[in-house]
Amino acid sequence: MAGGHLLGGIIKWAQREEWREALAEALERHLGDACAENEVDFEELPELVGEHFVATLWGCAFEDFLTVEFDDGANIVDDYLKRRGWKETARIRDYLAALRRSVMSLYEVSDILPGQSFLARDLVRGGEPVRVSEVSATKAMRQWDRLAARLVTVGGKTIMGGGALRFEHRTATEVLDALAQLRRQAQEYIKNLAEEEGVAPQSAALGELLSGDASLAAAASLFTNIWLGALLDKVLGDAEPQLSNTDGDPLEFTIVRFPLAEGVSVVEIGDRLDDLPGLQPAGDQIWDWFDVGPVPSPAIQGVRYLSLNDSGATLHGSIELTGQTLTLRVNSIRRSDAGRLMLEQALPGLLGQAVTAPDVPDPASPGRPVTTGLSPEAEREIIWQTLDAHYRSVMDQPVAMIGNEAPREAVQTAEGRERVVAWLKYLENQSAAHPKGEPLADYDFTWLWQELGLLASRR
Repeated sequence: MAGGHLLGGIIKWAQREEWREALAEALERHLGDACAENEVDFEELPELVGEHFVATLWGCAFEDFLTVEFDDGANIVDDYLKRRGWKETARIRDYLAALRRSVMSLYEVSDILPGQSFLARDLVRGGEPVRVSEVSATKAMRQWDRLAARLVTVGGKTIMGGGALRFEHRTATEVLDALAQLRRQAQEYIKNLAEEEGVAPQSAALGELLSGDASLAAAASLFTNIWLGALLDKVLGDAEPQLSNTDGDPLEFTIVRFPLAEGVSVVEIGDRLDDLPGLQPAGDQIWDWFDVGPVPSPAIQGVRYLSLNDSGATLHGSIELTGQTLTLRVNSIRRSDAGRLMLEQALPGLLGQAVTAPDVPDPASPGRPVTTGLSPEAEREIIWQTLDAHYRSVMDQPVAMIGNEAPREAVQTAEGRERVVAWLKYLENQSAAHPKGEPLADYDFTWLWQELGLLASRR
């Protein structure tokens, strides 16, 4: 990514009186709509989103400002190179001239060589992917990232401008939809104008106005406003989604302890629990408390905490008998009340007074990690096998992202294949977002592409 040091001279030039107001207007175009929608002032942005992101947004606006040709034909790059170009190196002059002619577009990232380059496929104008020389940004890129940037050719190499924004897949789709809408509006406007002027709508001149480059040049501020708006939505919204169990109760991990009544044997308690409906043995003197209930609807807000057994029964808690104490662990206050009542009714006269408390780690061993006892390699293999089984099952189930069709069915049509490819890229991109070395980050989706006959589209 070309750094600000290449633009140092022209950035100072932009502070001259004849350009200062125009630069301020460019910043307003690129940030104003998002700020107004979220009732945020420019001065608040560094504290809200961080100085790094503000600098990146400023870079996007400034690079767009370099392309603007005003009514009198004036352009800051032309002016700077004419009057101060002799002070710059040939490389910087070529870079400024390339930016002068550039447009921002949305690209799909693939075939990343960290510290060297990546492939960029233009999602707006189409065409074959191009190899972009890049050092620093490639170290943080993930396969199938969506990136808004200006790609320019300098010295025979395609490089990326300094103002680049990584979009989440959902926000990238919003950008593509907005660009398509702008293009439809422009087509309608030009068609009406042509009819008024008596010009054929399909003329070459009008076709040029509707070209990909022309529409992108006019819509540069759309990228920054949508990206900033999405970021402000996150920052200004709830810091964390609401967490609940399948009953809709807020997650509050709770423990209920019963002392056994005097003279009551552990064997008697165990025998009664073995016969209690809804309990299943889960180990030595351990029972899982299940109840069959509906799986939560995807329309429910927040995040649902769900655990099922093989028959579809919902896990409500666990019960353990240790020494002279019966312990119930659940994930909500309401379930602790229900579980306490269930045990008191099932074991009348056998239990002492219950004590309810938050379920927190043992203070005698703070920070002690919970482990499975397996090696990292064994854990990784189990997780990968679980993911294999999951995705093999999903291929024959309706998937909302591909129009509620099963992937195997959807790939039978050209439109369906496009949706499945987008779905697979989304899965792979989200998996790669996990820290390196984690099983999810290292999971290989190649078999899934091959199984669906789409390996040739994985580029």
